[in-house]
Amino acid sequence: MRDETREEILKEVEERIKTMVKELLEALMREEREIYLESHPTKANGYYTRDLLTLVGPVEDLKVPREREGKFHPQILLHCE
Repeated sequence: MRDETREEILKEVEERIKTMVKELLEALMREEREIYLESHPTKANGYYTRDLLTLVGPVEDLKVPREREGKFHPQILLHCE
């Protein structure tokens, strides 16, 4: 196998893993916000983006959910900082 082909394959696998990690983190945070909203009388208010350094490398433009009062903070991010 040529080194160039190996590098291309590794890069593609790395990007796919980062995409899966990003999608998983976003889904977990959305679910956490839904649980939060069940016990707090406020409404969801979109998302903000941030970058996050993970074990698989940097994940860019991670969509972090928020609510109107600004009191919700995803627990998964508290453990990543």
